[in-house]
Amino acid sequence: MENTGEGSSYSPEGVSIHVLKNQLANLYLRQDTKIYPKPIDALVECLKHSILAHALTYTPSVPATLVYRAHYTSIDVINSENVVESVRYEVLNAHNTTKRIQLSKSRFAKAMQLPIIEKPFVPTNEQLLEMFNEMVYDPKLTNIGSFKKRYLPDLWKFFFSIFLCCLSGRTSGQDSTSQTFLGLLYGIYYNFQVDFVSILWTDFFSQINHSMKGIEISNARFWAMIVHEYYQRTGFVYDPSLPAMKYSYITIPVVDENSSEFCAQIPNVILAKVQLLNDVVDAYQSTLIMPYPTRPSAQEAPTKVPQSQRERRKSLEDQVVRRTRSEDVHGEEEEEHQSSLVQDTRPPSPPPTTAPPTFTITT
Repeated sequence: MENTGEGSSYSPEGVSIHVLKNQLANLYLRQDTKIYPKPIDALVECLKHSILAHALTYTPSVPATLVYRAHYTSIDVINSENVVESVRYEVLNAHNTTKRIQLSKSRFAKAMQLPIIEKPFVPTNEQLLEMFNEMVYDPKLTNIGSFKKRYLPDLWKFFFSIFLCCLSGRTSGQDSTSQTFLGLLYGIYYNFQVDFVSILWTDFFSQINHSMKGIEISNARFWAMIVHEYYQRTGFVYDPSLPAMKYSYITIPVVDENSSEFCAQIPNVILAKVQLLNDVVDAYQSTLIMPYPTRPSAQEAPTKVPQSQRERRKSLEDQVVRRTRSEDVHGEEEEEHQSSLVQDTRPPSPPPTTAPPTFTITT
C-alpha cells in the first residue's frame, strides 16, 4: 500500500517547509575508539557490539527537508485508554504529493533495529541502587530518587551521558533522569533483556508536542532514521542535490587519571559482547588488577544543627555545669560538717595526770 514505485526519484521543488533547528539532543556516538581516553575506549568498543549499537551510532544520509516535514506534521494518536498508540506524520511521494504515514511501536523498533521482547525484565529500586553502588557511587546511594551523575567516577559518568544524550530528546537536566530510563543502563550493564523499545518509544513520543515544535526539531536523528527506513522500504532514491541532515556527536570527556584508581571495572558481561579478538578490549583487560582495589568508605559528613538547637543545647550544657558545680560545693560543705560531728562525738580525753611531789628527809 505504501509502495509508490521502486527506483523512482523526485525533487520537492516548490514545496515550502520550515527549516528547523536541531536541538542539542539525540546525539550520536562516534565509533573510532582511538579518539577516546582509556578506559573509555574499551567501553565504547563494547557499546558498538551491544543491542543498542544502531540506535547509538547510526547517522543516515537523508535530505533534511524530508525530516523537517515529517517532524513538523507529526501528531500522536491516542487510544481509548489514553495511551499513545502511534504517531502520524507526512511524507513526500513522487510528483511532490504528500501522504500520511502511521508510525507504530513495532515500526519504530525496526527503524532502531531493536527486537520486541515479550517478557522484559524490569529492575527494581534495590537492583538499580546495587548497580550504581557497584560503580562506586560516592557517597553510597540509598535512594534512587537522589541519583546524580556527578557522584559517579568519570568512566560511568560518560556511560550515563551516552544513554541520556544519544537516546533521548531531553535538552536539560543532564545530571539525572527517570527511573524507567535508568533501566537502559541496567540492561546493558548486566546484559538483561529490559524493554529497550518501550523505553525509547515513550521518550520519543513525549517530545512530539513540545512547545518549540515550529522552530526546533527534537529527536532529529531518530526522525531521520524513521524517514530513511520508510523511503528504503518503499524504494525511493533521494535527489542528491538536496542538502542532507547534519548531526551532532557527544563530546569526549576529560578523564581524571587519579579517579580510575577506585573505579569499578567494566563487567565481564559487557566485555563479552566483543566476541572476536580486539586490541582495545585486550589492552584494557591486561591492565586489570585482580582483586581490584576498593575505595575506602568515606566518613559521613556531620549533620548541620540549626542555630536554635545549638543555643538550646548550649543552655542545657551550661545548666548541667552549674548544677555540677553547685553539687560539688554542697558536697564539700557536707563533708566538713560530718567531719565536725565526728570530732564532737569522741569521748573526752582524760585530764593529764601529774606525779605526786617527792620529799627528801635529811637527818
